[in-house]
Amino acid sequence: MKKYLALLAILLISNTLKAQDDDTRNLNNKASYSRYYDSYPRFLDKYPGGVFQYLSENIQYPKNTTHDISGQINIHVIIDTTGTMSDPLIVRSVSPEVDQAVLDAMANAPKFQPAVYKGHLVPVFLAVVMNVSVNVNAGTITAARDVQNQLKEMELARRNYDVAPKFPYENDNFYKYIADNIKYPDGVKTDVNAIIDLRFKIDTTGAITDVAITKNISKEVDQAVLDVLAGAPKFIPATYKGKKVRVPGALSLSISVNTTNQSIIAKNHIVVRPPAPGLKPAYSTIPGENTIFTAVEISPEYPGGEQAFARYLQQNIKYPAYAKLNHVQGRVYIQFVVERDGSLTDIKSLRAPSDDLANEAIRVMQTCPHWKPGIQNGKPVRVQYTIPINFAM
Repeated sequence: MKKYLALLAILLISNTLKAQDDDTRNLNNKASYSRYYDSYPRFLDKYPGGVFQYLSENIQYPKNTTHDISGQINIHVIIDTTGTMSDPLIVRSVSPEVDQAVLDAMANAPKFQPAVYKGHLVPVFLAVVMNVSVNVNAGTITAARDVQNQLKEMELARRNYDVAPKFPYENDNFYKYIADNIKYPDGVKTDVNAIIDLRFKIDTTGAITDVAITKNISKEVDQAVLDVLAGAPKFIPATYKGKKVRVPGALSLSISVNTTNQSIIAKNHIVVRPPAPGLKPAYSTIPGENTIFTAVEISPEYPGGEQAFARYLQQNIKYPAYAKLNHVQGRVYIQFVVERDGSLTDIKSLRAPSDDLANEAIRVMQTCPHWKPGIQNGKPVRVQYTIPINFAM
């Protein structure tokens, strides 16, 4: 009897492990990592808190910083078979100076003891998510692991798919497509050098959906990025066990706009360098009563969460008669500020199929109940937010 039980256990384990290949591919950083391992990468024993403790103790103050800065940084890395953190990809940025300080600390970190699977060294994925604050007067920088958001990122990276989405452009290069096709934004009045961050989904048809800007630049530049995404060809969808599946995606773009020669350059924001001396970030970094944040430790939220917000929209949106008569439909991108008391201000449309759809989306947001405010350093703060509202016949 014991013999048969042992045989059954072996068969069950074997079937579990052979369901998928050992190697899969992360959608965001394009570096292969192993989905299975017998022993996880291990950091130095002198740091009980692991690599996060090491980083919090060894991030150096960015000397070219001129203002206090607070925010969350999210970096995807691979712990390769040598134990080195490689292929860093900044998914959420704090500022160029702070980003570089974190990258420098990671580059100088001691090596892990690599992961092992079936006696072989294998590379594995790690999301480094930390809340970072810079105090200029004190000349200090502090960083602490954001456990909840790190676990969410790890789960996103391990979303079930056997074959990652593939973009039909040169060498599967989605960023190159954006760089080659982005258009100069009409109406921009000043030169721009800044970062824009976006999240989206790639659905089972390969279409880019649910685009949300998590860090914006300006109405004109944001629109140029949204336009190039809207005109992009479809991906070859991701698949899991032979079936097409919906997967998350993220973009972090470095945008440069030159108004003299009317040019715009978009690059993948992976390697971040400090700005030239005297050049200030294009977004607000001075924490104060009236500061508007674009990334905070705890994001604003509609009371009851996303499903409750979806119900609110369904119950309150009135499809404009003219748009309905002419079969006008599509997404309206609405930007607003969630104030410290949860009220919504500065509500505007960034992009819409028609003015009447934009006006209806603005109206329904103006009557929206107060949100739960964003939290930074334990206090409610003003946060800029962008959402898509879909109008469909």
